[in-house]
Amino acid sequence: MPPSSSNVGFLRYEPGAGFPLHKHDFAQIWYVIDGEFQMGGRKYGPGTIVYMEDPHFESEMRTETGGTVLFVQYPGPTTGARPIYDGRMNLTSAPAPEAIDLEH
Repeated sequence: MPPSSSNVGFLRYEPGAGFPLHKHDFAQIWYVIDGEFQMGGRKYGPGTIVYMEDPHFESEMRTETGGTVLFVQYPGPTTGARPIYDGRMNLTSAPAPEAIDLEH
């Protein structure tokens, strides 16, 4: 995928999954297909669209139910920053918390 392209796909989270607070310089949209996700003090369920402008801090996310999200990441109209592809999707195991770069 060329670095100027959008990044689109499905994310499947198992029950109890989540991620820590982190920052992106690209824009992002989530569409919740199934399950419930707790993010930034709010709960998002099926049919919810979550828009994250650029740059943005993505709040810590947790899901007790597990679920599926359709996501779209695209170059930020303000920052011009592109989505990050390498090492971000299709992981077989979670990285150690100290190895996570909060700026990306």
